[in-house]
Amino acid sequence: ADAKSQPGQEPQSSPKGEPPPEGAQESPPSEGGESAPEPSEDGENAPPQGEKPEGTPPPNKRVEAAEKKMRAAQKKLEQAKRDEAVKEQQAAEEELKKAVAELEEILKQLREEEIEQTLADLSTRFRKMLEMQLKVNEATSQLVKIPADKRNREVDLQSTRLASDEQKILREAEKALTLLGDEGSSTAFPATVEQLCQDMQQIVERLASVKIDSITVGLEEEVVETLEELIAALELEMKELEEKKQQ
Repeated sequence: ADAKSQPGQEPQSSPKGEPPPEGAQESPPSEGGESAPEPSEDGENAPPQGEKPEGTPPPNKRVEAAEKKMRAAQKKLEQAKRDEAVKEQQAAEEELKKAVAELEEILKQLREEEIEQTLADLSTRFRKMLEMQLKVNEATSQLVKIPADKRNREVDLQSTRLASDEQKILREAEKALTLLGDEGSSTAFPATVEQLCQDMQQIVERLASVKIDSITVGLEEEVVETLEELIAALELEMKELEEKKQQ
């Protein structure tokens, strides 16, 4: 009979090719029914499948962080665009203000030059009218010296011609009144020229009717005085305008 194993002695291994004796058990499986992991070649155990190395955030957290950074970057970009747009708008407004100021200055200069030219034209016109009126006055004064009972057909013809000459002066005065209306910087000149036109119209009517008397002569003298006053006032106006331009 085979000898029984004595305490303290290791059981003898089964002969090669024979099953292990009854009662012998294999190594117990690991918890969960899975076998224990085999060591890798370098001797270290590999991390369990499905687990990330310690310290690495989950994918969804990384995506959220990336989206947050993208939103922050987009916000900064939009803010930079708004700031740039505001700067461009301010620069455009400044340029517009400069352009408006320059335009106003140009218009002011043009206006002053226009007024100066108008005043010069009026002065030239009034001087021409004064010269023509003095000739009519001189001729009228010569006819007045002729006694009424000695005036003949020739005197009538001369008075009619003088009426035609006075009519030409009246047309020049009406043109001057139109210029003053277009210029519009003064109300005193137009009123004076209107009165001048009325006096000239009376002279025309009286000379055409051969009313050669002191009344006609008095009207002609008033016209001469008015023209001289207008010329002096225009010269003063042009002088003041020139001083403003120099300033």
